[in-house]
Amino acid sequence: MALQYAQPHHGSVSEYQSSGVPYVSSSHILSDTSVVIFEFPYVTRHFTIFNSGSNAIRVGFTQNGVSAAETANYFILQGEMVSPRMEIKCDKLVIAKDEGTQPNKVSVVAGLTNVALNKFFYVTGSNSVAGVG
Repeated sequence: MALQYAQPHHGSVSEYQSSGVPYVSSSHILSDTSVVIFEFPYVTRHFTIFNSGSNAIRVGFTQNGVSAAETANYFILQGEMVSPRMEIKCDKLVIAKDEGTQPNKVSVVAGLTNVALNKFFYVTGSNSVAGVG
């Protein structure tokens, strides 16, 4: 008889109590109208964003959240700033320029869980997740 162990999912408390697997990406440049989507290979335990440019950026969890005129489901990270460590579980971050004409380099450091993306729910406003767009 085979044993069937439970797979980690977004409600698995132990995945958020232990240290995360490191994830770093520094290869994204924002121009005037570009939107950068950081898609993580696993669900995050936490993340930190580095804005190396002089212009402010918008950070959200859906493209509609950072781009739509009728909603403002994002936070602004000023130029040459680092966000606090955000203890948020998500599968992606969406970043867009808020102002300025100079390109911005954006870096993300995250701690990942062992939760596979197919074990995480779809984060969107149309899926009854309020405040994401």
